[in-house]
Amino acid sequence: MPSHVDLAKLFLNILGSGNLSSLKDIFSEDIRIEYPGLRAVTGSGKVVLLLKRIFSQFETLRFEALDFIQDGEKLCVTWKNDGRLKTGDAFRNEGATVLHIKNGAIDYVSDYFKYDRKDTQP
Repeated sequence: MPSHVDLAKLFLNILGSGNLSSLKDIFSEDIRIEYPGLRAVTGSGKVVLLLKRIFSQFETLRFEALDFIQDGEKLCVTWKNDGRLKTGDAFRNEGATVLHIKNGAIDYVSDYFKYDRKDTQP
């Protein structure tokens, strides 16, 4: 079973890879996500569909994990990302993601952004 930190790194790598269907391999069936500006979504299939809609606007996106803070089954990872939107515009963002991990799977995700997605310069 991967460590919580390894699971968080894998989560970010999958988000950047564009192969979001593989998130089901690391999500619990009843995962809940809270994403800024959107209503909370529960259930592996629904969460993957939501993330596919969100990340479909990117041509490329790469995440870099910066720090990890763990307390039992809870983990916070700070990150930065950069890439290109399908419009051709450059994109950069920084934020933190809170994960709850249960039985080796991500059970809860909550994101916090430092910059608005329209802001390409931190």
